Amino acid sequence: MDIVEQLQNELCVGDIWLAGESNGGMLAHGIMSKHPGAFKNIMPVYGLPFFGHAEKITGDNSSLCQLHGRSDTVIPFDGGEAPDNGNGGWIYESAKTTLAALAKERNCEETESKPISTPFDGGVQNIACENFGACSGTGDAKTTVMFCLYDGYHGDFPADGTKLAMWFFEGKWQY
Repeated sequence: MDIVEQLQNELCVGDIWLAGESNGGMLAHGIMSKHPGAFKNIMPVYGLPFFGHAEKITGDNSSLCQLHGRSDTVIPFDGGEAPDNGNGGWIYESAKTTLAALAKERNCEETESKPISTPFDGGVQNIACENFGACSGTGDAKTTVMFCLYDGYHGDFPADGTKLAMWFFEGKWQY
């Protein structure tokens, strides 16, 4: 958080976005829980909290988009135990359960995720996104909680993943 403070105070950087893959995605979930509002938008990529660590976030103006491969068994999107590859079989929260709890906490319009159209739908990796509608933020700010799945495994990043991330970070999903 010292780096964030330095960026904002000394370099006059405005909005800061946070993204992380795998363990970095897990870290993104944790940072968002411990420092609500520090980042405008957050994108965990094939990373979820360990079971029992999906902490609630309140009073936050951050939007979140979980990006995850459908066939990921290292950190399964549906949660549960990952295979033991000599590192121990870790148990993860389900993305849908984690995101639904976050959407409820943020007073999103929908209690269940609904498909949302993006310019990157389909394609070679069959990208498909859902969200919980507009969520309340502080003041007039609107946030969202969404996820995008694609055909791929742990470590696969979709061909249009960078464009999708920029579309999300720039708030193009806005209602």
